[in-house]
Amino acid sequence: MSTFSFPERPAAEIIGALAQAGIAALKPEDLANPSADLVCTLYSNFLAFADPLGEESDIQIAFGALELLDNPDHHVDAIRTFNLYRKIKGMLASIRFGSFNLRDLIKPDTKRTLQILSTIVNFIYYRRESYRMNREKYPAFGFARQMEEPAVQQLDAEVKDLRQTIQNYNKQQMSLKTMAKALKEKTDAINGKVVFPFPAFQIYD
Repeated sequence: MSTFSFPERPAAEIIGALAQAGIAALKPEDLANPSADLVCTLYSNFLAFADPLGEESDIQIAFGALELLDNPDHHVDAIRTFNLYRKIKGMLASIRFGSFNLRDLIKPDTKRTLQILSTIVNFIYYRRESYRMNREKYPAFGFARQMEEPAVQQLDAEVKDLRQTIQNYNKQQMSLKTMAKALKEKTDAINGKVVFPFPAFQIYD
């Protein structure tokens, strides 16, 4: 029976496993000095790998929250980061890495990042082994899955494209709302400074 374990993996193995799973194409120096942008991309891609359809509702929730703010463009990155933190923390806790914190996302440490990525790689191995055992136990299931693999891959690509389109559309919508508000404020300010050349007529009874 396949069981999940979490030994720490060497950097070269992590790089190979993530590339094979289609999560990321890394170089050794990326893991030697990981940046916040790098780990955010890695964890986002892992979440999409683990649950391709799971991110859609969170995108809508995040942009729904932005619509309540006065200057949504100033908060896009913060809300996106917090949303990613909430999701990856929950996902890692479910695969036995319960100590993930916000610092791991915004100021990553090399050793901690390797530990987290080792957990992710171990999960990839575990899921792959589970699929293999299911194919052996249920040959018809394995055959059906092979037949459906091209359609699944195509659907996955379409879902990723659609998700990116929605993100771009929502970002553009937030920018347009910010521009519209700025223009309105500028117009109101100009109107407030307008001086009429003639005094208003006063009507007497």
